Amino acid sequence: MQRNRLGPRLTRRHWLASTATIALLGSARGSAAATPSNEPEQERLDRLRQRAAEAGLPELRLHEGERYIALGSAPDDFMLGALRLCEGLADDFLGHFQARDFKVEAPATRMTIVALAHQDEFNRFLGTDLPGDVTGIYEIVSNYLALYDGRSGSPAGPRAERANSITLFHEATHQLTFQTGLLDRTSDIPLAILEGLAMYGEVRRPNGRVRIGAVNQERLGVLVGELRRGGSLLPTRDLIETDGLFGGDSTVQLAYAQSWLLIYALLREQRAADRLRSYLEAMNNPQEPRARLEAASKSLGDLDELDAYLQSLLVRLGRGR
Repeated sequence: MQRNRLGPRLTRRHWLASTATIALLGSARGSAAATPSNEPEQERLDRLRQRAAEAGLPELRLHEGERYIALGSAPDDFMLGALRLCEGLADDFLGHFQARDFKVEAPATRMTIVALAHQDEFNRFLGTDLPGDVTGIYEIVSNYLALYDGRSGSPAGPRAERANSITLFHEATHQLTFQTGLLDRTSDIPLAILEGLAMYGEVRRPNGRVRIGAVNQERLGVLVGELRRGGSLLPTRDLIETDGLFGGDSTVQLAYAQSWLLIYALLREQRAADRLRSYLEAMNNPQEPRARLEAASKSLGDLDELDAYLQSLLVRLGRGR
């Protein structure tokens, strides 16, 4: 999660970084306290309502969909819109990965969205003081997506509606990766993979005309800009081995953007997708824990060769090819 505060005047680059980065609150890795993914729906609703009441929030309203339930204080149009967008995203996500032979399935119980009216309620519900540029999170331990209506006042200003949809698709993709069996919440999955997958999904547009797997033009712009300034890509082994690159002011934007490029490259054709699937299966296996680089090298192949391919792919994408 990017935590640096931004002033009231946001450049497009700052807006991109602040509205579409993850806040994985807590860590389910090795934690017996993680909420089971198949927790009964009514128990989950009761738990979240109690949490809201303890935070002094107004009584939360309920809207229901086929794959999701939305609980919140946000305006009805915002909550119903979030439900509609998430339903479309889930169908797109399942179809996209099943077509590439990933073993993903629709969750047995409906997924949960907590949609709050404004930032103060958002922070009170989460019990932490997040920066104003974080408008949504996936809470990995308790297994729900929470966001607030950026139209009520967020650093994105006039871009708030688009920021809302990017945040929603980004965080909802995180939720889908864990809820459909693509990733395991208790495994040591590198942020490069977690974030790359989320940015792979955030490209979806509300009207569905741009779907999961399209070129992420905003992230591509960050990478092309880096090359034009004489910079270079980060080594993939560094992205996979340490999550620290996502926390440094000088590397955070490049780390996020390059993580998108990594996932995009690995899902472009079936042979590479098979390698990614093998890697995820190895990292998700609790009986045979693997070191990050060991698993990556075994499944993805020579990482230096992968870096060379990413560089050439970036050049072609930058030229519109």
